[in-house]
Amino acid sequence: MKKWTLIGDSCCDLREADLTTKDIAFKTCPLVMTVADRQFVDDEALDVNEFIAAYKAEKTVTRTACPSPEVFEKAMEDAGGENIFVVTITGNLSGTYAAALIAAENYKKKHEGAKVHVCDSRSASVGEAKLLYFIKDEIEKGSTFEEIAEKVDNCRNKMQTRFILQDLSNLAKNGRVGKIMHLIAKTVLLKLICGATPEGEIEKVGMTLSTQKGLQTMSNYPAEKIAEEGVDMPLYISHCNNEKDANFLKSLIESKFGLKKVKILITRGLASFYAAEKGIIMAY
Repeated sequence: MKKWTLIGDSCCDLREADLTTKDIAFKTCPLVMTVADRQFVDDEALDVNEFIAAYKAEKTVTRTACPSPEVFEKAMEDAGGENIFVVTITGNLSGTYAAALIAAENYKKKHEGAKVHVCDSRSASVGEAKLLYFIKDEIEKGSTFEEIAEKVDNCRNKMQTRFILQDLSNLAKNGRVGKIMHLIAKTVLLKLICGATPEGEIEKVGMTLSTQKGLQTMSNYPAEKIAEEGVDMPLYISHCNNEKDANFLKSLIESKFGLKKVKILITRGLASFYAAEKGIIMAY
């Protein structure tokens, strides 16, 4: 049994090997996507490209379901740690956070002395990944459970998430963005740059005429925070079948600010559905 356990839902775009060390067990709890009569479990065995092809070919709305409290509790039991941190997709867009809270209380009742902290990322995708990496780094620095719990919530409160999508249809169909935003992007052919509000909801932060200009704009957003935190500030980029643009954004940020810790991830199933093909997401 390892001393520390980290748990994320599958929207975090991380695989278990990414954070597992000799002292840390890392587990992800899969969401489930339903396309017509087919269910796709967003675990590490999911063929993301097969899932993308399925939802693109289907005209009906694709449904998503959060992990149950039992799924989260099983992840805690399987890892068996005494110090557990859970990071979830924003509670304003999913029931995942609420399910994790229930699981945490059930686990603590069964395991006297166990410590569990559940963090609502108020974000998704690389926003969750950023917080999980933050916890890992704090563990390796020797911080206590209580110190990390306070620090990760503060990190979450200061975190910014930005994304540029080629297609807002999936978000619009599932009520994640307003119909007006979708109509603007669809009819005027503008590229919308969106972000997460402090409460974890989606808002428009800019519009551009092309993806390249949008990426140029996105590369400027971290300037103020880099000025405060320095060139060692971690920044994370995730993409859905768009390595070219992800690398372009990374190179822009590195060349403008000298940032040393820019990491690129690949979206898993749920993030691939909401970001749609070619979507780019950034958290810092």
